[in-house]
Amino acid sequence: MKHIILFKTTRDAIRAQRLCKRNDISCKVIPVPRDISSECGMALEIHNSDLDRITEIVIKNGISHDIYNK
Repeated sequence: MKHIILFKTTRDAIRAQRLCKRNDISCKVIPVPRDISSECGMALEIHNSDLDRITEIVIKNGISHDIYNK
């Protein structure tokens, strides 16, 4: 299963992507699916096994986000 992480700004999405790379977390930048509303047009797609790690990292770095199951 994969999850989609949404962000309020493009800057936050890019910061989160960089944090994933620094922490060896696989992620893919995707456009926000049409059926999901967001203030930003970018999202990260991550594997279920990385959800806890990325959630901890974005919270620690003060990045506002929402998580959706894909």
